[in-house]
Amino acid sequence: MEKYIHPFIEVCENVFRDFIGAELTAERPYFIDKKDAHEWDISAVIGLTGEARGAVVISMKKALALKITDQLTETVHNDIDDEVLDAIGEIINIIAGNAKRGLEEMFRLVISLPTVVRGANHSISWPNDQTRIICIPSFMTVVPFGVLCAFFFYGGGTALSGIFWSFTFPMMAIFLLGRLWGIILSTALWGFMCCSALIPNFSPVHFELAYASRILSVYVLISALTLVYEHTKITKDRWVEVLTKSLKEERDTITAMKDNLRVGLFFMDEEDVQFEDILQITFAL
Repeated sequence: MEKYIHPFIEVCENVFRDFIGAELTAERPYFIDKKDAHEWDISAVIGLTGEARGAVVISMKKALALKITDQLTETVHNDIDDEVLDAIGEIINIIAGNAKRGLEEMFRLVISLPTVVRGANHSISWPNDQTRIICIPSFMTVVPFGVLCAFFFYGGGTALSGIFWSFTFPMMAIFLLGRLWGIILSTALWGFMCCSALIPNFSPVHFELAYASRILSVYVLISALTLVYEHTKITKDRWVEVLTKSLKEERDTITAMKDNLRVGLFFMDEEDVQFEDILQITFAL
């Protein structure tokens, strides 16, 4: 799956850097439910057909759409107008066109004209229930949640219930950002938790040493189990990718042999089951 998604991530990063002058950081892609609610103000859609079928959608808030258009046109826009719609449509067209070239080794694809959808909290309908929708979130999805977890741990919440929010952060960070950034942010939150729980007067909440040790140990355990799960999943995906690649190579080899095949008759020795004589008769396939 990663080899199909990576061209889109790479192209998005290049387009935003080269055309807009902004550094785009992609988080870990994940599947979303088509019924999930979103808060986008504008979406650009472009279809892919050929040996693979699907659609590429880039969605954003109004403020980002206006900023992108301002950068491209060197004029100031205060609302979504036709020029903004054209600019966002051109962005998705560039992204899909460049990603198409990155996928040409695997598929022959044809891209459609871009369609731009506008409106607060709009939704996009997909063709059937078998459609799998992959979302590539931005880095700032995880960081605010980490700050929220730190705030809840620092204040304790009602009957110290706020501290349990922090247990969910390693899973979210590692699953969405991958192992490297996930463990970096999880470690940063754990360090803040250690300061709050172990340093006197650092937090308004008083933590007993035994209780603080249990909390910090559970956090480390959850982080470790999440890493094990993520490593196992990545290893399995790599094996599947290697197997798929091997099967594709074998299929291509068989196809090439079929295209150049000579039909032959072989005489087999019945006694030792070895090819003894070979009589080759060539036919036009």
